[in-house]
Amino acid sequence: MCYLASHAVACHLPQVRGSILKSLKDVPDVSKASILIPVFEESFEASEKDTTPVTTDQEFLVALVRAFDRSAAKALNDQEGTLWQIFVKVLRACLTNGMYHVVSDPRLH
Repeated sequence: MCYLASHAVACHLPQVRGSILKSLKDVPDVSKASILIPVFEESFEASEKDTTPVTTDQEFLVALVRAFDRSAAKALNDQEGTLWQIFVKVLRACLTNGMYHVVSDPRLH
């Protein structure tokens, strides 16, 4: 998982990155969300006024957001880590831009 996720981080071709993330969407791993921090930052770039996701590929966004599964709970609660701020940014972007269906998968609850 780490090998493939690192390739998703390193590759900037949207189709390749999306394919890699889609192949990992059902793979739970403690480090998955942390490894994908650069992808989150690129995909949910936000100025102070705009939090629109950079891509509108819903499958890509779902695969990316699914990195925040149960296995990411410990990393999300780490007060010294940056994952919580990224999670809030992603959540804000999904909710404020009508993108709520991105996280509507019942397995995420």
